Amino acid sequence: MKLSAKLLPACTLAAIGVSQPVLAAGSQIALSGSVRPFSASVRVLGDADSRSTVEFQVALKMRDLSQLRSRIALGQRVTPEELEANHFPLLKDQRAVVEWLTAQGLKVERTYPNRLTIEVSGTVAQVRAALGVDFKRVVVDSEEFVAARTAPLLPAEFSASILGINGLQPYQKAVPLHTRLQPQSPTKPFVPAYSVNDILTAYSGTGLGLNGSGQTIAILIDVAPQNSDLTTFWTNSGIPGSLTNITAVQGANPRRKDKPSGEETLDTEMTSGVAPAAKIRLYLSGTLSFSNLDKALQKLIAELPSQPTLHQLTISLGSCEASNSSSQLQTDSQLLSTIAASGVSIFVSSGDDGSKNLCNSGLGVSYYASDPSVTAVGGTTLTLDSSSGAVTSEGVWNNQYGASGGGISSYFSRPSWQVGAGVPAGTTRLVPDVALDADPNTGVYVVYNGRTYSFGGTSASSPLWAGFTALFNQARAAAGKPSLGLLGPRLYPLLGTSNFRDITSGNNGAYSAGSGYDLATGIGVPVLSLLQSTLFNQP
Repeated sequence: MKLSAKLLPACTLAAIGVSQPVLAAGSQIALSGSVRPFSASVRVLGDADSRSTVEFQVALKMRDLSQLRSRIALGQRVTPEELEANHFPLLKDQRAVVEWLTAQGLKVERTYPNRLTIEVSGTVAQVRAALGVDFKRVVVDSEEFVAARTAPLLPAEFSASILGINGLQPYQKAVPLHTRLQPQSPTKPFVPAYSVNDILTAYSGTGLGLNGSGQTIAILIDVAPQNSDLTTFWTNSGIPGSLTNITAVQGANPRRKDKPSGEETLDTEMTSGVAPAAKIRLYLSGTLSFSNLDKALQKLIAELPSQPTLHQLTISLGSCEASNSSSQLQTDSQLLSTIAASGVSIFVSSGDDGSKNLCNSGLGVSYYASDPSVTAVGGTTLTLDSSSGAVTSEGVWNNQYGASGGGISSYFSRPSWQVGAGVPAGTTRLVPDVALDADPNTGVYVVYNGRTYSFGGTSASSPLWAGFTALFNQARAAAGKPSLGLLGPRLYPLLGTSNFRDITSGNNGAYSAGSGYDLATGIGVPVLSLLQSTLFNQP
């Protein structure tokens, strides 16, 4: 998640922590899980202007989500027809909500075929009258927002169909954290950046004879990279990449978009570097607000029928799980479950703040990484022999630049497949699942804004894993086998085998590496030559 750079010379939701609608006076429900109390970082300026525009999202409840998760964990594909018949919200429920919103004078901007979310807008005065919300003008990180101080109220008749209302506190965002170090100097030496080929060599992946042909990798990100950076990267790396393989899809189109940060470049260069013949589709959210990211995920879901080779998704974004509203967590989890049900392997950076994971009040995990429908990727410090490229050491990444994110979820139940030697007792989701090089001091070669850098963070680890999986799925497709889908159920039985190299040294703060699973590097790093063969031979 955290993007560290050095300039080079030229499941099921757990009951705990999930707020349920509270019955309010007058046959209304208070959606207490739709907002969070203002934290110390939120500075209140005063009441919001009643004429200001508010954009928000109404999320509807999936039907039988637990049964859907069970099928995903078994490696089963769930067809669009099955999702429609058994899991998506009912059309009559969506119509009732839309009619009520419209009757309140609010504008329904967009609905989706899966009926999971509804995009709505209105003035502060209209939303206050309809939902009983008290809005304030607030400042967070030097940016001003109109944000809800109180939970929205809805007629009690919607308690069975509405999950929550999201986007009322638009300062809640996913964050890739960027660190750019100074150029190498006699007082600030560092290891030269590793090429993609160096990474493949380190993890025994150079002899696979695969290039990602026939596969599509999706990237969830705010903005697109510069084409000139990609072509320079491919040329300098000796990679046969092509701009014709790169497609930017506008999933959300906010009035004010983020500026490129390097995250978009890192993700695209790593995926295309490992799998140069694969198609890359960037689903752009414009900003990193969760509402806009949800729109981009909805665009991806809508395109799945027309993109039958889209079997990989990488997300190098996140935020402290506990700082999100339970409604937002559940909404995103429904969207990710829908994607995973189609046989897509989802990879997410586990975070770069060690066992804190951006949680200021102690231990925590990063979301999206804690979702049970994804494979969470942690980070290591990888040292290679400068002559042979052989691994001389590899331990948990933890230094002045950051540390591998890991810990125990407060929201999501432990998936049935997350078992094995070293897995601690408990009932909630553990992060990460696997790991890969992430230390910027042993980072990967990237071209960004026309300059060459060594990038690190688990932002590098996740897209590399997505690239590896495109190679695995290429081989399976050639043999007439289905895509791998959610990797957790396939990988945890391999814990302690030669398919993975166990990381046993180092810590990420509160959690130390050790034999078997650990909360810093999961089940370890891949031995690609063996893992590819093992996964190929699975059903």
